[in-house]
Amino acid sequence: MKRTLRRSGFTLLEVIFAAASAALVMSVLYMSLNIILKTREASNAAVAPVKTAIAAADLIRQDLEAVLPANLVENGKLSGEFIGNGQGQQSLDFYCLGNDAGWALAPPANAQPGRAAPVTYDQPWSEGSRHVQIRIDTDGTTLVRGVTRNLLAPAVPNPEVEILCRKVKSFTLQFYDGVTWQTDWDSTQNGNALPMAIQMVMEVNVDSRPGQPPEVYKVSRVFPLACAKLPRAAGAGGAAGGAN
Repeated sequence: MKRTLRRSGFTLLEVIFAAASAALVMSVLYMSLNIILKTREASNAAVAPVKTAIAAADLIRQDLEAVLPANLVENGKLSGEFIGNGQGQQSLDFYCLGNDAGWALAPPANAQPGRAAPVTYDQPWSEGSRHVQIRIDTDGTTLVRGVTRNLLAPAVPNPEVEILCRKVKSFTLQFYDGVTWQTDWDSTQNGNALPMAIQMVMEVNVDSRPGQPPEVYKVSRVFPLACAKLPRAAGAGGAAGGAN
């Protein structure tokens, strides 16, 4: 009577075939994952300038909503002129109120290493009046914001400069005096009056497909100013003037 021996294990050929199949599957999965990651990175790179431009417009809105009347005090420390350039060097120069939560925190005196710190306190100059400058940097494509805090210091410190948006193609400003839109505004020439509203139009370049020109995303906002003079204060030439 013949016995049939049952084979156990795999042959070398079967092991090689299984390893090759696994390597092929892993290669396909890796290439698919790589394509997905590159697509996500390209999408994020395209959307990032748009998100940054919107965030920059919101920050400018917050500053302008709290703008102070021009030359609120004679010594010019807590408030000063309102200057807007809509031609050539597009820029805003004004004073406003603000609060920088978490800016320049002073460590508490009773903080202990290795333990959660109790409540921290902001520096006094992180809240209150500040001098704000918004302009296009010297490279011509970067929108920056300079903030000078602690205006009552004996020596006014240098402004803290932060980048609001990169890849800016254009940044234009117009100022409404209650009758028409003006390209420039100087409160020292307009009886310390502020414009009724400011229109900001910003265009940013958005990355597109290789070989294609960059797409352009436009952000357009109109910011009304709470401390503006009434339209009846408009003087000759359409600029607000003569108001006290």
